[in-house]
Amino acid sequence: MVDIFKRYIEYWRSISTLNSTLVSDFSVSLAPNKDKVYLLGGKDAWVYYVGLNTWSSFVSRMERCGHTSTMLTDGNLVFIGGYTCSGPSSLIPMTQINVYNSYTSTWTSPQIKGNTFPSARIYHSAIVMNKNNIFICGGQDGKVQPFQVYMGSEELQEMTAVLDTDTWTWRIPKLSYLNQPYPQSYATIALVNTTKLVFGFGINYHTVQDKFHVFDTVTETWQETSFSRSKNAVWIENSSDVVASSMNQRIIWIILGCIGGALILLYSIAVWNFGYRKLNQTFFKSMTFIKREIWKPRVGEPGWAETARLILKFMFLLLFMYLIFTLSNQVIHSPVIDQLSFETSPDMTIDVPDIKFCFDGLETVPYIRCTTDFGTQCTDYIQPSLSCLVFQAPDSFKLGQTTSRLQSNGSFLKFDYYTEEKQTQVDSQQIQIELFHTLYNNSNSYSYYSVPFGQTDTIHYQIMKRVRLIPGGIWNYIGVSPFTEPHYELETILTTDYFSTRHDPSSGSPEPLGSLQIVPISIETRVYREQKAFAWINAMVYNLVYLGIDHDPHGVTYIDGHLGT
Repeated sequence: MVDIFKRYIEYWRSISTLNSTLVSDFSVSLAPNKDKVYLLGGKDAWVYYVGLNTWSSFVSRMERCGHTSTMLTDGNLVFIGGYTCSGPSSLIPMTQINVYNSYTSTWTSPQIKGNTFPSARIYHSAIVMNKNNIFICGGQDGKVQPFQVYMGSEELQEMTAVLDTDTWTWRIPKLSYLNQPYPQSYATIALVNTTKLVFGFGINYHTVQDKFHVFDTVTETWQETSFSRSKNAVWIENSSDVVASSMNQRIIWIILGCIGGALILLYSIAVWNFGYRKLNQTFFKSMTFIKREIWKPRVGEPGWAETARLILKFMFLLLFMYLIFTLSNQVIHSPVIDQLSFETSPDMTIDVPDIKFCFDGLETVPYIRCTTDFGTQCTDYIQPSLSCLVFQAPDSFKLGQTTSRLQSNGSFLKFDYYTEEKQTQVDSQQIQIELFHTLYNNSNSYSYYSVPFGQTDTIHYQIMKRVRLIPGGIWNYIGVSPFTEPHYELETILTTDYFSTRHDPSSGSPEPLGSLQIVPISIETRVYREQKAFAWINAMVYNLVYLGIDHDPHGVTYIDGHLGT
């Protein structure tokens, strides 16, 4: 069935039916004067006359499916890529191009040149840009679903190519790591304002890409189409979160060791200079001096008055010691609270969790295809474990933002499951999904879901880091550089959508069972750091306030209302 949309009066009109055994993987092109439409696929070739509303066949000297046909301004229709219709594995090389002259109704096969030829592909997109240059983008290899590999997923330069039809020479445009489209097939492409190509909304396995990309035909580069962080923006990190607790502890002990070593060195120097006996005499003289400083009865005042003053001072000392004891007891029995903060890696990436898949109701373990939205293949990281499959990526495999294409492997993971078994008891067939954090023992899962076949599931995850206090550490009560132990957890949210896919049982390809997307909620790690609600540092500040120590704005210190020296 074919329909025409009248864009001026905005309505659809059906046209005459084409009676043909035309295969599905055909191409459609409009004549330069827009009065005819050419439709070719397999060995069938048809032309539709717009004004007459009739179809007419013409002789085709090629056999192509899954190709593109591009009409040049001189009336030449250029056919690129595809396969020979006997099967997707029989790809047609990009050096084998057929040209149909719509004016003379003749076929030619020009000799193709170039320093680098693009890889053979099917289901790609093609369009004429400036000066009769044909721009192609996207596509995939000839392997059947789900084993196909999309152009640009392994080598970025495979994504796009330009054919100069004046010299019939291929060239590869300049790479753009940040703005280049993600690998996809069946994408839409259009020319805007004669210098911009808009490309996007293709399919990557069972995911439709929801972003478009712009290619400048003058500079032959991909342009930025989304907002990103400004180049002048500065990322501010909390130094207390970046420096590890163990490093702080080492610094503290080094400082204490230096102070102790300095005291021992000063004592040794004093003994060396004054001698041991003279040093003892100096000590007794110092004690006598302290006595004279403490015992200072006023002239004409009885000795009991000075004694009373010393007793009061001693009582205040006892009160101070009681206060220290009370505060120490409060510090020891102080509750533990969590301080929330966030950590971000310097390259703005985050770890991917380990994932376990178990299938109920199937006699054989299905096949799982793994990739990212950037096109990075990760199926090799899926290994069998008893009757299940486990995804475990290396530490170098990271997820990040859509703009960090150089630093990360993608912004989310995609898993598609397939089976060669005939589906009968759908209700009893389910997928058990467990998520683990890579830095924790996989014997304890944090997230477990049981979902039926035939749907697309999305699991959003957030990495949480709990920094727990190790009991018995003296520094835990001081409030500086406590003894801690990190513990990682995952927080997940499951959402479900309807799963729709095309499957032809006669194609011999496995039947898709469903799809799973693993998406990070944020590239930041949520950190819960345990600490004492009341530590020695808090007690010291409290004592200073309690004893009446105050400072005026001019920097003069007052103690109980008297000027301090």
